[in-house]
Amino acid sequence: MVGLASYDGGGKQTWRGWQWNQIAARIPKYMRRDAVVAYLVGPDDLDRRAAVSKGFRNRNLIAIDMIHGHVEAVRGAGGVALKGSLVDLVAMWPRNLQLSGIVADFTCGLMNGAADLLVAVLKSYAMKRGTVLSVNMMRGRDPVSNGYRQSIADCIENADVDNCAGLEITTKALIKLGVVEKYADPKKHRGFHWLLGMVRDITDAIEGHTGIDTVGGIPMMSAVLNQCDPRYYSYKSQTQIFDSVVTTFPITTNSDEPGMRPTREMMDHMHSLNKSRFDYQSYVAKFARLKTLRENAPEFLPQS
Repeated sequence: MVGLASYDGGGKQTWRGWQWNQIAARIPKYMRRDAVVAYLVGPDDLDRRAAVSKGFRNRNLIAIDMIHGHVEAVRGAGGVALKGSLVDLVAMWPRNLQLSGIVADFTCGLMNGAADLLVAVLKSYAMKRGTVLSVNMMRGRDPVSNGYRQSIADCIENADVDNCAGLEITTKALIKLGVVEKYADPKKHRGFHWLLGMVRDITDAIEGHTGIDTVGGIPMMSAVLNQCDPRYYSYKSQTQIFDSVVTTFPITTNSDEPGMRPTREMMDHMHSLNKSRFDYQSYVAKFARLKTLRENAPEFLPQS
């Protein structure tokens, strides 16, 4: 897996500043010196400069790339770099070195590499509650996820809130749920789509571990999202639009266990939603189709 190939352009640089501001905001200043962050590097290693400016130490930034020349350039400049796939390295990460952040600046859209990263973070010893994930993807040229994205669009189009139909009122409901921010189009934004896949897989895993029924489970999904606290960004590079999400991983994983435990905060949040006046049940039945997205695109989201 290779980092993006260019790019000291204005739009890209503005995005990079936003990205590292978001990452730094999730890792307290006193913890950044010891925080270990893995990232796709590309040819220029611009993320290292941005990270160091935010208080991260050079020796704790691990650049990853498939291209030998990129890896050697980082090492030659005194940095740490690994040659290989980000997904493979995260999946086999050692138990005694948990990551504080993963930065995945992909060259592609919502394709198999992004789905592989979903699987890797859910099974990896690298992940802990609070690990920051930053994922950037191209919008378009990703037909393999057409079925998945269309299913999301259908759910958004058809969900009713307080007996009102239509994308505008539904988007407001999703904002209230914490699913998207008003500047992220939930029908197109690849960062949102990636995050939704992660949240769905986490709720599935919690159900498998605890027996809690999350079918159509807007309260549980919202509880997980409340811990993720996602932020979205889109920018244009030449003729291509890129979508990003920065989110906090909400749970500590363990590859030796078949599922995950919900945090106490998740459970409290879920119970508070069930007691609120906002009528989640009015659209749970239709929104529950999010639960079956994997069936619509099995080649994109592997069966668990």
